[in-house]
Amino acid sequence: MAAGEDNVVVQSTPMRAQMVFGSSMTGPDTTAEELISEAQMAMFSAMEKGISHQTYTPVLRRRTLETIQLISRVREGLDKQEFELHYQPKIRLADGAVCGCEGLICWQDGSGGFIPPGKFMPKVENTSLISPVTHLVMTEALRFADMETNEKAQGFLFSAAMPADTYHQWVSQRQSV
Repeated sequence: MAAGEDNVVVQSTPMRAQMVFGSSMTGPDTTAEELISEAQMAMFSAMEKGISHQTYTPVLRRRTLETIQLISRVREGLDKQEFELHYQPKIRLADGAVCGCEGLICWQDGSGGFIPPGKFMPKVENTSLISPVTHLVMTEALRFADMETNEKAQGFLFSAAMPADTYHQWVSQRQSV
């Protein structure tokens, strides 16, 4: 076990607790609010990196601002329907036949540039935007998989993974339509 980790039992359930913290050094003009904000940025950076401690550096502020701006752009992109689901085939190694496909969410932002999912999905997964993104992906995948209207999809096996709470929200939304 790493430093700052411990096994604990909470209500008869074994769990692993991990201590993560961020720190910041005070300057002559630093307010208490700025010091706390900087320490929080450092703590979130430590959590993201999987380490127990991070000291604040000005780079963290820039990265936090970039993340906030990216999340804002994702929200706008969802409103403007800039996201699409693209499919890549799954090939059965035994005979080389296409046996299914994998959906990949793609984003053509307003300026016409392509933003790969690896750039925005890790940030989206930690926000409330995961629900509308999941809803979009599932709706588009089911539309594609509709066996009655898509001959390309016949004979394919489809699977999807999503957080349980997102699944329940998605099912509720579909049932109310």
